[in-house]
Amino acid sequence: MSQDKLPRQLKWSVFVCVIKHLGYAQMPSGSGSARSFPHALRKPTVVTFHEPHREPLRHGSVREYLRKLEIIKEEFLVLLKNCH
Repeated sequence: MSQDKLPRQLKWSVFVCVIKHLGYAQMPSGSGSARSFPHALRKPTVVTFHEPHREPLRHGSVREYLRKLEIIKEEFLVLLKNCH
C-alpha cells in the first residue's frame, strides 16, 4: 500500500481500531451486522457501520465510512499506522 492511498481492502478489526483511536466506543451489538459507535464530544456523535461477514472492507466502503466519520484520508492514514 502506498503511504498516500487508502487500502484496497481493510480488516474490520483494523477499521474498529482506527475508530477507537478517534475516541469512539463500540456499543454492544444486537442481531444483524449494524455496529454503532458513540462519542460524546465529536461530531457526528454516533456513527453506524455495516460489519462485513468474513471479508474485508472494500475500498469504496472505506471511502464512504471516512465521509460518515467526517475525517480526511490523511488523518485516517495516520491513525491506521497505529493499528497495524
